Amino acid sequence: MNAQDCYIKLVGIGDKVIKPTVSAHRVWDKKLFLACKAKEYANHKNEDERRGVIEISSAEYQANK
Repeated sequence: MNAQDCYIKLVGIGDKVIKPTVSAHRVWDKKLFLACKAKEYANHKNEDERRGVIEISSAEYQANK
């Protein structure tokens, strides 16, 4: 199993407007990582901290970091 780079963007869900946040991660299993992050942010205890998780490209990450 090889490590992979994974780039994500956190966005507001529903009618919530927030500044999107981008981040880079080094992961073993990209699909599992994305599923866990999506679950983590969608089920956050504090409703104001709930976010949508979107996988982005390396170029988009570089442009928005």
